[in-house]
Amino acid sequence: MHTFLSFITEAHAKGGFDYEEKINKHLEKHGVLTPGHTSAGSSGDAPDSSIHVGGKNHNLEIKKDKNAMMGQLELHHHPDKGWHISEKSKEKYPATAAHIEKSGFLHHVNKQWGKPSGDYHKDLKMGNVYHTEKGSAGIQAHYGQDRKTPYIHIGGHGTYHTGKDVAKTGVPELSGDTQLRARMKARSTDKATGKRKYGALIVMSLKNADKSSHDLEKDPSFLKK
Repeated sequence: MHTFLSFITEAHAKGGFDYEEKINKHLEKHGVLTPGHTSAGSSGDAPDSSIHVGGKNHNLEIKKDKNAMMGQLELHHHPDKGWHISEKSKEKYPATAAHIEKSGFLHHVNKQWGKPSGDYHKDLKMGNVYHTEKGSAGIQAHYGQDRKTPYIHIGGHGTYHTGKDVAKTGVPELSGDTQLRARMKARSTDKATGKRKYGALIVMSLKNADKSSHDLEKDPSFLKK
């Protein structure tokens, strides 16, 4: 089995983090931010925000815009199984992994990608693998089930729930289609050998989403109803 990097969490680009800060300050100003909450920053596991609605706290994912990454899983290669979702990713995100496995996307990956060489530049030439599936079930599984985050806000599109409107806010269910992309990603350089360390990932993104009827960035007063 070829060894790639250990589990890779979601990273925050500076622009995304700044947007999180902006939204959290906005929620705090309107009295709906969970007291004591701070932005997730560089942590891939902590929720970006938390809203206090109806006497309870509910995790909220914040995306700067519709082009943001909507979750990722690590891929490994085994001589017998081919490319597959790593056991660590399965353990951490079981609902997401199960959905992707059922989608048939791994078949596309194994059809395009061969055995990894251990050389980043060679494996990069295998290219990205793309597949778009109808609906946002994979993204909802990632946030709503695995990350226990029932709400997501997307800049320019509005606010949604990820499977169930637990706080009865009136926001619609996340719409759109899910694009799955398998890619190689460089991480660092081995100081001893000078070789690139890298990993293989499946990244999800949202396509063709309808705008929400509710937008907490414009007016979060609906959270108080």
